[in-house]
Amino acid sequence: LYYLGKMLNKERLIKIANSKLGKVLRIKVEDIESADKWFLNKGIKTVFFCRFVPVVRSLISIPAGMSEMSIGIFIIYTTLGSLLWNTVLICIGAFAGNKIEVILSFIDRFSNILLIGIIALCLVKIYRKKTKIKVVKKFGQFQL
Repeated sequence: LYYLGKMLNKERLIKIANSKLGKVLRIKVEDIESADKWFLNKGIKTVFFCRFVPVVRSLISIPAGMSEMSIGIFIIYTTLGSLLWNTVLICIGAFAGNKIEVILSFIDRFSNILLIGIIALCLVKIYRKKTKIKVVKKFGQFQL
């Protein structure tokens, strides 16, 4: 998935954004630039912490490749995050014994809550950005 992201790099996304397909998909160059800048600033932490969240733990590889994160750095933080998460799971399994099903359901709920939290934060960020854009358009240079 990292190399898929590398193939679908920022320049290709910008070409798509400037095409008819980009207009249909509502992809904007500014959004691509903003996402790339955000990932460059917070990508290492994101790759590390996303290893704890189901589905996201795999998909985070795509923006890492797209933002041209060094493969060495990507492997290091992927390994550290995966190692920590798997160590926690192994320790819980060793201590759980016969109660493993109860603990696994707790971990599943924790992962789902974390995923919902991440999605909620993203939605709040998008809402704030859209609201700010509307206010700026409506009131000219007076920003809230």
